[in-house]
Amino acid sequence: LIRIAIYTGSIRSVRYCRLPRQRTGAMPLGVVNSGCVASAQKNEQQIVDIRRIWEQNFRVYGARKVWRQMNREGIVVARCTVERLMRRLGIEGIRRGKRVRTTIADNAAQCPMDLVKRQFEVDRPNRLWVADFTYCSTWQGWLYVAFVIDAYSTRIVGWRASSSMTTNFVLDALEQAVYDRRPSETPGGLLSIKLFGRYVFPC
Repeated sequence: LIRIAIYTGSIRSVRYCRLPRQRTGAMPLGVVNSGCVASAQKNEQQIVDIRRIWEQNFRVYGARKVWRQMNREGIVVARCTVERLMRRLGIEGIRRGKRVRTTIADNAAQCPMDLVKRQFEVDRPNRLWVADFTYCSTWQGWLYVAFVIDAYSTRIVGWRASSSMTTNFVLDALEQAVYDRRPSETPGGLLSIKLFGRYVFPC
């Protein structure tokens, strides 16, 4: 075996090629195996395709998605080859962040009575509001959205967005709903506000 070093810019690829033996048993020097050269040239073309696909997909594709896209384009390549070449290029896909846990139950805390009795049908607006909040992933991190829904019209009457999961941004959504709908002026008044998830307020 003879080691052949191939330099391409700042990227170096070292391969071991088996050279044909002469009848005398001596190993010919300076003879490069054509299979190694062809493999190196093929890798250089694959590197161009890998970088192109990675750039076209906003640099979020990892080795698995790049490999699948190459196969869709008719470029036959092994997944391990894509992983190896991406390591050579120093590129990688976006890794998913940690899973967000928004509901942490506290069994020791006192829970207010359920005045609604799981009955969400009302005869007029502003008698029952249902509130909750959710989250979604953005380029700048997690975004939390709190909202208040009128159970009669199933319409969002108040909402707020925040980059942190705090009580204040939930209260802001509730205050917006109270300011816009003015339930105190509604005949019968607001019966209850049913909140799901992490925040619970007595009504």
